[in-house]
Amino acid sequence: MNSDYLTNKGLKNRRQWTATVNEGGPLEWSIDADNGLIQGPLDLVSMRGQKMSLIIEPNQMAFLLDNGQLLAVYLDGAHFLEVGKTEHQINPGAQLIFVALDAPLAGCSVHIERPTRFFNTFLLGQESTNPKFVVRLMEQMIRGVFEKGGAGQTVSVETMNETLTACGLCCTQVASPELSLVPANQEPVGVH
Repeated sequence: MNSDYLTNKGLKNRRQWTATVNEGGPLEWSIDADNGLIQGPLDLVSMRGQKMSLIIEPNQMAFLLDNGQLLAVYLDGAHFLEVGKTEHQINPGAQLIFVALDAPLAGCSVHIERPTRFFNTFLLGQESTNPKFVVRLMEQMIRGVFEKGGAGQTVSVETMNETLTACGLCCTQVASPELSLVPANQEPVGVH
């Protein structure tokens, strides 16, 4: 094991992750946005006694959970985590859930403005994170705002944010309503 990178080739939703370690060096982890909006959870039990270098790009974040409780939110940047049982280490029973929100949803360009609200709205209480369900829920909220505006009416960013702010999202650009109403049977954007 000569590589000092943690790789996530083929990462979908928790099963195909691999870790390789350079003796004494930290594991490196980053999110591949091409693998979907929600990725994880990554169980940290196999990383007990390890140091982890978590690299988060813009429009990405990671949520650290222990027994279903949100302990930390990691925003863009480098974060160094130690997994173990001492006071300043992360419990090996904890999990990381990754979010890579960089694609428009239902005709609205959004980003996560308030991570804790986003977590509480879309991820809290889910034993197993279902990316398709989370994306579908966000898209339904956006479609609902377009439908309130009426057929052929323009919906402003401000109007969209009146609804989205409560769940931690922020709309930065709105497409025309005709372009935004994706058929219900179409696969959500960002889900693989």
